[in-house]
Amino acid sequence: MVRRFLLVLLLLGIGLTSSAAVFASSYMFRPMPEFSGLGTLSVRKIVNDTNKGLWLVDSRGQLLFHDGVNLKPAVERTGRPVTGVTDAAMVGNTLWLVKDNHAYSYSPHSASLERRNISQIPVESVIARGDAAWFANRRGLYRLTDTEPDVEFVPFPYPIKLAGLYVTDKHLYVATQQGVYQYLSLDEPPTKLLADHHITAVAQDLHGEPWFGTHQGVIRGNSGALTILGENGSQPAVLSLQPTPQGVWVGTTMGLYLMTDAGEIKAHFMPSDYDRYALPDRRVQGLHQDPLGNLWVSTPKGVSLLPAGSHLFSRIRLGERSGQIDANFISDVVYGGDDHYWLATDNGVFKLSSGFDVVEHIESVGRVEQLVLSDGQLWILQADGITLYDIRLSRMEIIEIPEDIKEQPLERIMVDHFGSLWVGSEGGLYRYWPEFREWMSFGRHWFTEPAGGEQITGIVEDSEHQVWVGTTYGLYQFDAGGLHLVPDTAKQGGIVDILEDRMGQLWIATNYTLQVSQTLKPLKLQEVKLTPEFAQPYCIARGSTGIWLSSSNGLSYISYYADLKRHLGFNSGLLSEDLGSRACLQDNGQALVLGFRQGLLRISERALFDEFSDEPELVLSAVWIDNDIWPLGDSWSQLRRLPYGASIAFKLKVLPSRSALYQYRLVGENNQIGEWNIVSQPLLPVGVLSAGRYTLEVRRVSPSGNHPLALSYDFRVQSSWQVYQALFGILAVTVLVLILLFFYWRSKLFKVQAQQLKQSVYQKTAKIELQKKQLNASNVHLQRILDVRQHVMAQLSHELRTPLQLTMGLLSDLRPLSQAPAKVDIAERNVAHALHVAEQILSRDVFALMEPEKACEQLVSPIIQACCMSWQVEAERKQIALCLEDQTGADTSICLAPYHLEIMLGNLLSNALKYTDNKGGITVSVKEREQQLIISVSDTGQGMTDQTKAHLFDSYYQEEPQFSPEAGFGLGLSTVKQLVERYHGMISVISYQGVGSEFIIRLPLSVSRSGDDHVSPVPQDTMEQYPWLMVIGEHTLAETEWAKLLSEHYHVTYTRGDYEDLILLDDPLPDVVVIDHQVLLPSDEQLLKALSEHFFCGNGPVFVLLSNSARLDVQYLRNVSWADLVLNEPLQGQPMQVEIEKLLDARRAEAVKSTEAAEHRGKVWQESVHSLVSEHFHSSDFGTSAAAKALYMSERTFQRHFKQAFGLSFKDYVTQFRFEQAAVMLKQGDKVSDVALACGFKDPAYFSVRFKAYSGQTPAEFACGRVKQD
Repeated sequence: MVRRFLLVLLLLGIGLTSSAAVFASSYMFRPMPEFSGLGTLSVRKIVNDTNKGLWLVDSRGQLLFHDGVNLKPAVERTGRPVTGVTDAAMVGNTLWLVKDNHAYSYSPHSASLERRNISQIPVESVIARGDAAWFANRRGLYRLTDTEPDVEFVPFPYPIKLAGLYVTDKHLYVATQQGVYQYLSLDEPPTKLLADHHITAVAQDLHGEPWFGTHQGVIRGNSGALTILGENGSQPAVLSLQPTPQGVWVGTTMGLYLMTDAGEIKAHFMPSDYDRYALPDRRVQGLHQDPLGNLWVSTPKGVSLLPAGSHLFSRIRLGERSGQIDANFISDVVYGGDDHYWLATDNGVFKLSSGFDVVEHIESVGRVEQLVLSDGQLWILQADGITLYDIRLSRMEIIEIPEDIKEQPLERIMVDHFGSLWVGSEGGLYRYWPEFREWMSFGRHWFTEPAGGEQITGIVEDSEHQVWVGTTYGLYQFDAGGLHLVPDTAKQGGIVDILEDRMGQLWIATNYTLQVSQTLKPLKLQEVKLTPEFAQPYCIARGSTGIWLSSSNGLSYISYYADLKRHLGFNSGLLSEDLGSRACLQDNGQALVLGFRQGLLRISERALFDEFSDEPELVLSAVWIDNDIWPLGDSWSQLRRLPYGASIAFKLKVLPSRSALYQYRLVGENNQIGEWNIVSQPLLPVGVLSAGRYTLEVRRVSPSGNHPLALSYDFRVQSSWQVYQALFGILAVTVLVLILLFFYWRSKLFKVQAQQLKQSVYQKTAKIELQKKQLNASNVHLQRILDVRQHVMAQLSHELRTPLQLTMGLLSDLRPLSQAPAKVDIAERNVAHALHVAEQILSRDVFALMEPEKACEQLVSPIIQACCMSWQVEAERKQIALCLEDQTGADTSICLAPYHLEIMLGNLLSNALKYTDNKGGITVSVKEREQQLIISVSDTGQGMTDQTKAHLFDSYYQEEPQFSPEAGFGLGLSTVKQLVERYHGMISVISYQGVGSEFIIRLPLSVSRSGDDHVSPVPQDTMEQYPWLMVIGEHTLAETEWAKLLSEHYHVTYTRGDYEDLILLDDPLPDVVVIDHQVLLPSDEQLLKALSEHFFCGNGPVFVLLSNSARLDVQYLRNVSWADLVLNEPLQGQPMQVEIEKLLDARRAEAVKSTEAAEHRGKVWQESVHSLVSEHFHSSDFGTSAAAKALYMSERTFQRHFKQAFGLSFKDYVTQFRFEQAAVMLKQGDKVSDVALACGFKDPAYFSVRFKAYSGQTPAEFACGRVKQD
């Protein structure tokens, strides 16, 4: 039972804590930097001015005046500031001061400061009571007035240590360090109260009950109990008290407290470094409520303001603390029928109760842009999708969106009366039918923004089922399957919000103004007049008798008749962070709800229309005549005469409060009444007026329709001197006639010049048009080619990048859930690699991945290992053994661009895995040879045919489907070769059908290195003296007799048995290769056969096989057909040398014949190409493709052979040939146009430009030069 009771208490405490947090957040203390430099000013005393404004005494003793906008120092008649002030009190129009421990009177109107000699003992305090000022020191009280010169003295029973003077309705309190003296009448002795306490403040609440502040806490009533305010045993001292209708504010050394009239603590406020609307310091040394109901809070670090009416605002703020919404901003809010609010934030969707308690948080949807509530279902708009949430079943459903729609960000949604969903995006307008799961597209062709980039900002269906679409350009009406622009909305800065009120009127908020149409069919928009300053609308919400508009200037209420009835600026309890989004509505309780970056705000509409405290009388302080200021003194109500022709403006002494809306107008003679203008600043401009009598009227706007007049001021504008007017008129007419005559003469002259200029321009234009037509013919074809190329590259890059980005996001989400994080890391690296390549293609060109200027030094071993690990998963899936033999050092590095080494090795591994059957093997070998990195990728796949090997590195080449069921686009090996050649490397391949393939890459190392196990190339001088003989076998062969004999006639080198050593050697190659049969594996013989037949193609070294077989049968000789000579052991040196010399002589003779045949074939092929160009150079369509087809070759092979034979590209060769023929024709005197057409140029102008670039002369100049020479 006890446990249940404790649990109930715990839950109750949690609920009270949450409610207190919401309650406390309703009070936002505005920092005073927003109010003219009071941010760091420490104020000791604040006093109300008689008219309006505040007098402040700062901690330095300076007297200041704050008029609601500006802070000004009080000065004497001599202009010196009033300083040394410790206390002040206002009685009538006189400010009584304690200055330099003496009593002073100060007149703000005349700036006169007068000392009053009342005592030789230092004066410590002053207070206003009735029509007199009461000063006090340790001896007694002194009463002073303006009308009575004598000072009335009331002594204390004995000298005291004064703590302050305080006045209530009936009593005067003298606070001391040992109690307080209560004076009911000065004729009677005082009553001493609370003798055991040090009294620091005295105040009286609205029920007439006195409150006393002490060093231990606060006491309510003359004999009330002490209320300790601190927590955890602390007892903060009370420094100030201020009763308000919301309770009694208590300033202490440990923050600010709000207590009920019964003495219960209602809220506690402390400073915070993370909240700009918290108190600046915890020591609250002064509290003051001005006549407008604003609470001023003074601390050592500055002054804060709690505007009147703050208690009307209910807030739940954004943040991570308890009782707050864990988000950064609110983008939308909808109201449910169950008294709940749904919020769209950057951290998902929140469901709040009517008491602003967080009931539910849907965090999984991420950042939400808009919410639509329809039939118990919540439509959630995200930047990249739409989610449907069933509130009753608490079930989420992700709406499937077609890929073409999903490519563009989604912007706005709307559910119509059919239940279909309208979706606006950058790609246009769409309609989704949930019942059939079908999408209907209306496209974006109806956008009319000339500059492009138009976006949808709102979709609304009115009561007559018309659909209105707002964009950043204007308002569109959906009719008969199309959208039509409303003309009056095209130049208003774009649509911000659309709303239909209860009267069936359509309100349109744009970036510049607010418009309303009283009818829907047809739409007739009229502008609504707002405040004089520019106000950018944010959101429109329905009201009981009008609409509410949130804007950059605050919150405005506008009636159905488009009249501004109420305006709340940011000098009220409203904050600029409360507005800024489209999150605004009116709930069923007639409360206005707003949300943005500060949190969610709710205020009752009825409370907004309740009358605030009475406004003080408005006072005019000065009239501005052009640049002169005429002060208005006590005789301001008398008729003033103002000069004619001057710009006139009247200045209010203080600005009206934020709770009331004021308007002013001018009434002239004969009841000429001007329009009412809104008062938004102290200066009321009326402009330049004609002579006559005027009345300035200022009224307070009341929602009830009764607008009381707050100020009326009569003045007269003097008449001007009539003679001066006549003289000025004659002079003006004379000057005007002269100007007209001058312009008439100039017009005649201009007509003649214009006619001449027109004829000249016409002739030049005709020539330009002719040239323009000629240029257009050549530019159209070029532009078409460029457009196609750009479109293809942009589409390809985009289609690659979008799925890769989505995959990267999914991998990041799967990382915490994966049981194999290493595999996820591998996949994520591969996707990042692909994204890098796609970004380069999109930003530059198709060959951006091969730019050498981005090369940097990279360690080889980590990259090779990471790449092999990336392909390990695929190899395991196909049951292929992937082995890595890394013989490089830990510091081996190579200079490549990022990802280029991964591209090379990855493409080779991809091909190896693709063409290797299950349970096969792939070996990656990495070595260092003579400052080069050697990468070998071998597999046990099916091998390649001769045709495949001939075109292996051609772009877009693919095997026949029966040989390659998983064929790609044919770009992989072509890309590898281009990358290898770009870094001055080489790539080669050894392949034999049924055995496998091996790709070998040679790349230069960054640092000069030399390995221990490699074949050193033979110096050139040694090769010239002796033939080079390489022995592949065990090192013991070097000790044999035949080996020693051969060393006398050949340069002999030995290697351990790596057959690829032949390939890794650069020119010159060894003349003879002797291979011991014992070091060969069964698969090596097939590879050596392919090496001899396909790699060297009969031009390589002589292969000699050393065999220990006793019998050379036919099968054995077939298996070793790659060998030119087979010798059986035991060997003899002399016969072996004779056989080798015979093979060398035969090989040299074949080489000579092969070279002569190749030279003959090359000459014949060059002659055929030259003949082909001579026959077809006149055709403009003749190019590389046509020439390759005529010679029965592929275009790529033709280009390669042509460049090897001629030393330049085929295109440059044809161009050069055409210009040579053109020079001959021009020399013969042919026309330029005929020469251009005869040489394959369609446009003679284009031919002239190209010919000049070729010869340095135009065709005409070239022809003239030739004629002169002849």
